Amino acid sequence: MPEPSRPPWRIADGLGGLAIWSLVDQRVTLVIECDSCPHFAKWTPADLDRRFRRHRGRSLSWIAPRLRCSRCKSNWVRISAERGAVVGARPGAWG
Repeated sequence: MPEPSRPPWRIADGLGGLAIWSLVDQRVTLVIECDSCPHFAKWTPADLDRRFRRHRGRSLSWIAPRLRCSRCKSNWVRISAERGAVVGARPGAWG
């Protein structure tokens, strides 16, 4: 188990404040890795849309505390964009 003085989840820089609809719109695949066991999962934009359809306006920071490893049920997870993904404002988006 990682250090107990921090929340069990970690979100890669720049992802925490993004809404689910934004991640789907930008075609970002998320990688969720467990710190307690070697399990990891990849959530494609279609997976995100299906899993969080009712919460598309919620940020990843709102969802992260609710995540658990599907193998060991630990809440010590790391969330990041798949390697090579470009995350940020869409061209022409208001910023």
